[in-house]
Amino acid sequence: MKRASGIIFADPFALDLSTREGRAQFVGAIQHFAGKVSDLEHCFIEAGVRELTTPGDFPDEVRDLFLKFHNRYSIDTSWQAFFDMRNYTRSNRAGFTLRNVSTGWTFTELKPGRRVKLYKVSGSETYHKFLHYAGGLEYDEDWYSDQDWWEIENQTMEGISAYYRMLAVYAYALITAVTNDQNTTWQGAAGDTTLDRDIQTINSACVSILSDADTNKTPIEEGDPFVLRAAPSMKERLNRALRETGNQRGLEVEFNVSAQYTQRLSGTTYYLGVGGKKNVWGDRMNLSIFAKDLDVVSWARAVVAHARFTGVIGDEDQIRRCAGA
Repeated sequence: MKRASGIIFADPFALDLSTREGRAQFVGAIQHFAGKVSDLEHCFIEAGVRELTTPGDFPDEVRDLFLKFHNRYSIDTSWQAFFDMRNYTRSNRAGFTLRNVSTGWTFTELKPGRRVKLYKVSGSETYHKFLHYAGGLEYDEDWYSDQDWWEIENQTMEGISAYYRMLAVYAYALITAVTNDQNTTWQGAAGDTTLDRDIQTINSACVSILSDADTNKTPIEEGDPFVLRAAPSMKERLNRALRETGNQRGLEVEFNVSAQYTQRLSGTTYYLGVGGKKNVWGDRMNLSIFAKDLDVVSWARAVVAHARFTGVIGDEDQIRRCAGA
């Protein structure tokens, strides 16, 4: 009999689901695997790594996780670059407050004998509760009795992958919901090449973000990194625009723009922005696994996963919706 892959269970044949200890080990192995994915994300975020793309020179444990999970069940984390990613898993908070400060620190010349003029912080604030999401699957008892560990692992990994797809769908729904005030039309003249017009559009979007940031007193500067997200169908066009220098009019992208492509977007419209600042994502409870004992009616064991999080676009002026046609 072909042995299981051992991706989640180090030695699945040592598990005995007829005992309480064995069932606890089974759930614990799944939780450990799911937790490693979340822990990896939080470690990267704390280290300033905003996109999971390639194993690179990561430590062995991180590289192994990529080889076991990320390369087999792709995790779309491209949306994270638009948010200030916050880890609330060690807190007891039900949500967080987002403050949109309109006035705060103001510096003026201090003349001899004068006191520093103090300004009060003013502006609006909104409270955002963490959302609770859950999903589950009944694992056929015959999988256990037949020791079909490959199927158990496969279904478990599919479930974890489905959770991350759901996060991406949720996050891109926030990003794409920015109002039409954030639209950047396809720039250039009718006689310009597609390449020239794409380059001009990217530059125009970056300038608009910088202009709005200056008006709003948001700390975004010309040298800050911009992120671009588009559908895979735009990859050839936009990658060329970002690297091209020898085009018809000698144009080039004048800003630090990095691009990734996601199946959560479609068509020629794409989104360009600056990460963090007033756009916030909070994780309150990482994906947590629970299981029930055998249900003799359905002849299955239910495995359920819960998570709590929320995302907020606190300043849509940090995002531009760009037209590609």
